[in-house]
Amino acid sequence: MKILATSDIHGNRKIIRRLVNVYESSEAELLLICGDIGGKGYRAPSLFTFGEQQRQDYDYLIAELKKCKKPFYCILGNDDWFDIHDDYCLMTGEIVKSFDDIVAFDFVGITPFGTNREANENKIAYELEKIAITENNIIMAHCPPYKAQDKIYSGENVGSKSVRKYIEDIQPKVWLCGHIHENFGVSEIGKTLVVNCACDHLRGASKSVIIDANNLQYELLDVM
Repeated sequence: MKILATSDIHGNRKIIRRLVNVYESSEAELLLICGDIGGKGYRAPSLFTFGEQQRQDYDYLIAELKKCKKPFYCILGNDDWFDIHDDYCLMTGEIVKSFDDIVAFDFVGITPFGTNREANENKIAYELEKIAITENNIIMAHCPPYKAQDKIYSGENVGSKSVRKYIEDIQPKVWLCGHIHENFGVSEIGKTLVVNCACDHLRGASKSVIIDANNLQYELLDVM
């Protein structure tokens, strides 16, 4: 099975339209979106109202992806200030329908910005331990592991150390993530393929990765 994975669309409708075109024309059988769907530039009197505006981005994304006639699923990220649980959006521990080796995990580490779905390392470790992950699983997450596709512009690694340890111990097949826009790409932790598929929403670049879940061959896509 071939999977198309992306993240951090941040409400950019050009990226959404490009993503639809890529998915329709690709051999991918499944699309996974790893969080941060809503836009960031809205003015609102409260975070609740801000989230309501972001929800329109989510609804637009879902409507456009339905045109593909192929399955897709997503999680929410730390910059998504709305909650939804429907046929397309999964919460931590949930399994993708018809693809029971794919598991969702939507927590991220503490950031300087006080965003949503943040948790300290103990909480992240606790939530991971509740999920029955094996070496055959693919994890659809938002947070990258420490020192694997988590480097910001300053050169600092800001991924989760608890995620890193969990990957080292369990060795799932793939850890899909986003969150860190400037470190799009692929690396390995032992046998685990770590894929940061974050878009560049400011540049309007639709970034994604096509992965063959059987042999872990992959292709990086950067579409303007």
